[in-house]
Amino acid sequence: MKELSIVIPFMNEGENLKRTLISIVETATCPIDVIIVNDNSTDGYPYKQLEESFGIRMIENDKRIGPAACREMGISAIETPYFLTVDAHMQFGQDDWCNAIIEQLRKKPNSIYCCQTKVLNEDWGIEAGTPYGAKINFTDDEKLLEPEWIYEDIAPDSGLIKIPCVLGATYFTSKSYWKYLRGLEGLKMYGNEEPYISMKAWMEGGGCFLLKSIAIGHMYRKALPFSDGISYQIYNKLLIAETLFSADLKQTIYSKIEKLSPDEFKEAKEWLIKDYRSIKELKLYYKTIMNKDINSYITGCGF
Repeated sequence: MKELSIVIPFMNEGENLKRTLISIVETATCPIDVIIVNDNSTDGYPYKQLEESFGIRMIENDKRIGPAACREMGISAIETPYFLTVDAHMQFGQDDWCNAIIEQLRKKPNSIYCCQTKVLNEDWGIEAGTPYGAKINFTDDEKLLEPEWIYEDIAPDSGLIKIPCVLGATYFTSKSYWKYLRGLEGLKMYGNEEPYISMKAWMEGGGCFLLKSIAIGHMYRKALPFSDGISYQIYNKLLIAETLFSADLKQTIYSKIEKLSPDEFKEAKEWLIKDYRSIKELKLYYKTIMNKDINSYITGCGF
């Protein structure tokens, strides 16, 4: 019986997606399902052929909804108890990664994990420096609530270390725990997916972990295949503050963002008001499952 699915959201990835799929097929030593979510690509690449040649399933959007919603769509469609979600420009370079992931999830399914990231340049070459998870910025106003790599291995003798925030687009957990946390529900388009799911996992009690034994290359591009301004990213930060933060911290976050980007803040806040009912429902739900508050998270992670 298959236990693991891979979910890959993408838009206009072309050969990058094919290269990613080849590396998955060549290194997977256990049976897996793969679901790719085409977010209304416009590059004319024959993605349907990939679905047929690799024996995978593709979900196609008739309009763009962004990577956060695409991940949710793909995760909802999986039929296995566990999943790994990656981007469409990744390089799986070692065998038996799927068994290692499944083994960890059998032990502790109610946590959020990420694999070791090998940073690739646009020529798919490995860059210097190895990150060990990430932390969330609460101090630098210009990078407020953004994830930042951690380059120090705080537990060199351990293959599994607890980290403040997952990063690198190699996240895995059980479908049941993802749904319990309500995943990336509420986020618009792109931005702040990792801080959102990481803070929820920590506050619920499951936490975030880095599995160092599995390394996956991630090609970081200088230019994204889309551009929507920063209003969506600001909205997502406001959503996080509204649903997870104390009143005082929320107001501090609001004030800092408004000072830096007043026009985009105004637009994002208008969207937030329109979404009031759904956001209120999320906030009330989180109160029923959270065992720690945001201050405990900030203190526990050493910010």
